[in-house]
Amino acid sequence: MPDEMQPIASRRLAWAAGSVAGGVSFVIAKMLIPASVSDISRHDLHLAKNIGFVFPAMLGLALGWVERSLLRMLLAMTTGSALGAIYAQLCGDRFEYVSAMLGFPCVIGGVYALLLGRDRRSWLGEAPWRFLKGLVAGFVCGFVYTISLNVVVIPILFTSSVPYENYSKLMWLMGPLALTLAGGVFLPLFCWSLGLQFAKPKPN
Repeated sequence: MPDEMQPIASRRLAWAAGSVAGGVSFVIAKMLIPASVSDISRHDLHLAKNIGFVFPAMLGLALGWVERSLLRMLLAMTTGSALGAIYAQLCGDRFEYVSAMLGFPCVIGGVYALLLGRDRRSWLGEAPWRFLKGLVAGFVCGFVYTISLNVVVIPILFTSSVPYENYSKLMWLMGPLALTLAGGVFLPLFCWSLGLQFAKPKPN
């Protein structure tokens, strides 16, 4: 593990790692939706649960890479998977739009940051502030994903009756981009919530 006071990789690399984690997570989550699903509401519920399980673990992988630490990577991925399982349970059997896309990601971000404190000497003392900053990171992530995903989807749904097959194709088109943007925004903010310092760009 790198020294606790050593700066981590650049903000640009954190953005890139978070973006890749988001895009890959959506593709995996969409592929895991059962073929038997033929209803938009059920589709969205399965998608939300799958993203909730895959995305935090992928972010843990990205965080460990940014911090250049295999131990941190394993810890973050394990913690992220556990939180994803909790998120899936919180989603229940009905897709509640605001809770699934804004409320729960906000809370999960706070708890994720709370559990992944890096500096052992101030782990407890910094916990409340770390939790609050994690809430901000989680909310921004959910907000960016929601706006990016629905800027095209919602107008279409309100103006016409969309068959499930067309809706699924539309989600394939918009979803990876939306979660790529959300992941790219989230990881630098999440590093900030953990109190990590980015390396300064080298002068030209």
